[in-house]
Amino acid sequence: MHYLQALQGLTVKELIHAIGNDQLSAREKRSRELLEEAIHNSFDFQTSVVGAYEEKEKGREEEEQRRVKRCRFLQEGYFHPRIDNEDFATCVDEKVINEATQTFIDHTGNDQMKQSICVVCAGEFFKSDTDLHILDQLKHKDCLQSVTCTSCPTLVLWNVAV
Repeated sequence: MHYLQALQGLTVKELIHAIGNDQLSAREKRSRELLEEAIHNSFDFQTSVVGAYEEKEKGREEEEQRRVKRCRFLQEGYFHPRIDNEDFATCVDEKVINEATQTFIDHTGNDQMKQSICVVCAGEFFKSDTDLHILDQLKHKDCLQSVTCTSCPTLVLWNVAV
């Protein structure tokens, strides 16, 4: 194989790697024309480029063979011996589907996705994540009052609610 054919089949990065980073000047690394000129003037560089191109082609051929082998494997229906083909991806009962659907609707329905505001911390939460309590029936209500800030939204909500 002639080195010019190999030269066209490799990128600048691949050429620099094939020759060796320390073998080239900074100018040769930045310009493909200067890099090709350096390769043209050195027989060692030419053989390195040809070797790198042959390795690249060998890798491409191996990848193509793996791809074709995988396609054949899938088409012929071979599976890993640990997978039981009869139980793999079988349908579930209608009862299981209905239960899963109902659970999903219960957790993501309009009622559960409504926002509610906590009177203790003034935070916004999903209704499904909060509990409803009647404020007059709470034990130790004095512990819920904000003692650090008089204009705190929590205190405002607390005073309005109680």
